[in-house]
Amino acid sequence: MKSKQIKLLAIASLLASVYAIGADNFSGFYIGGKAGANQMDFTGKIRPDTTESLTVGVEAGYNYVFSNNFVLGANIFGDYVDRKAATTMANYGNFGADIWGADLRLGYQIDNLMPYAKIGYAHYKGTDVISDFSDNTWHAGLGAEYKIAPNWGITGEWTVMHPEHDGTKIKSNSFMLGLNYHFGAKAAPAPVVATPTPRVEPVVASPEPIKATVVPPKPPMETRHFSLKSDVLFDFGKATLKPQGRDELNKLYEQVGNINVQDGQAIVVGYTDRMGSDKYNTQLGYDRARAVGNYLISRGAPADRIQIHSMGKARPVTGNTCDGIKNRDRLVACLAPDRRVEIDVQGTQTAAGQ
Repeated sequence: MKSKQIKLLAIASLLASVYAIGADNFSGFYIGGKAGANQMDFTGKIRPDTTESLTVGVEAGYNYVFSNNFVLGANIFGDYVDRKAATTMANYGNFGADIWGADLRLGYQIDNLMPYAKIGYAHYKGTDVISDFSDNTWHAGLGAEYKIAPNWGITGEWTVMHPEHDGTKIKSNSFMLGLNYHFGAKAAPAPVVATPTPRVEPVVASPEPIKATVVPPKPPMETRHFSLKSDVLFDFGKATLKPQGRDELNKLYEQVGNINVQDGQAIVVGYTDRMGSDKYNTQLGYDRARAVGNYLISRGAPADRIQIHSMGKARPVTGNTCDGIKNRDRLVACLAPDRRVEIDVQGTQTAAGQ
């Protein structure tokens, strides 16, 4: 028991030492390798004994994120337990095991950390002097994974299985550290805000003697606010403008065509709903605001007068009206007003607009 506690503490310490690095969520396909220690306790027809050996393994699987932060995964794995003689069975020779199977696991992601439990079915095959030992039985465990980079995660887990063959029982406990590679992951950088060019006020020369110079008054600044539905501009979870979205932006551009933003600015802010992590929604809001800003620039808006912001899932307009909805499709529809892009255009009216 003391040996198991030491191994668990070692796994927890390694995970805690890398807690300061950022990453994305855990959805999608992944592959990984792992290594650690295996402890086998023998009972039954033979004399009770315990042996500890090196164990290594590989795995591949897929994770699906639901209800915001819950993770349901499935994986296949193969473990190799090194050949080693037991204390009182040394006269019999060395032995180890080959283990392979499949597990389901349920986890909960907390930013970059995901603790999880797993259960499945595996085949246990003895090697060398116990090569005739073979059994199919349940396989279970507890663990945690921490993302140290967008595509990379460190794992620590304990797994257990109790195979039995011809009156001999084995309690097999493995304590392993691993490294997983997640396909298609993307980092969520902090929002980037463009710095507007400093405004230079025109210098009016002093009037010459006897001549009166009349300076026309500067037109007043005007601000217009627009709120566009993200479901019209983009597909759900995407940041690429749809044809319908470009049509809406064309209409908006026509409405502000008589405003000269050279003396002002245009602020584009992306908002999302509450589904997903903070980092994911911050990045999605920024990507959508940037897509809108780039399209306005392609229509002729000055690039140095456009600011891009993301509020992510902050400032929802639905309040708590959707809290009781459990069905995902109905929840997505209910939260639609929160998914939006807001634009504030500030400038002076041109002569055509007066």
